Amino acid sequence: MVVTGKLKKKLKGEIIKRTVLSAYFAAVSLPMYVMNTYQPQQYADSRTAYSLASMGLDNTWMQAQDRAKKAGRLLGEVLEKKVQGERPVILIGTSLGALTILTALQYLAALPGGDVPDHVESVYLISLPAAPTPEEWANVRKVVARRVVNAYSESDWVLAGVVR
Repeated sequence: MVVTGKLKKKLKGEIIKRTVLSAYFAAVSLPMYVMNTYQPQQYADSRTAYSLASMGLDNTWMQAQDRAKKAGRLLGEVLEKKVQGERPVILIGTSLGALTILTALQYLAALPGGDVPDHVESVYLISLPAAPTPEEWANVRKVVARRVVNAYSESDWVLAGVVR
């Protein structure tokens, strides 16, 4: 009886590993581990447990976003100083690269007076993990000579979760 139970459990685990369910369980296993590790009864305030859990889940992503924004500031400074010369540039970025470009364009838009360089020809942002306000889009539009394209899919749940 004990051997049969262990055999069934092992068989179920192997079936999960080798079928379509493996992707689902891989996506769910880390959040479940973190939520089970930080039990609310261990803390006086249950919000502490969930903030610790979210910190564990978001830590790497938050660091990556922070680095992308810092890189965007540097890209903005490089474009401001015209390091690439007087040639017009086309900026294309996906995910965090798109966030880097958006930050660079916002930096350029925030420059005082007529110091805004006019050599950014077009910008293509693919799966941008941010939701800029209409005012921010207008500021970005001021520093781009031709096209600003924001490409994304409305059915991309991962992107929607990241933007939230």
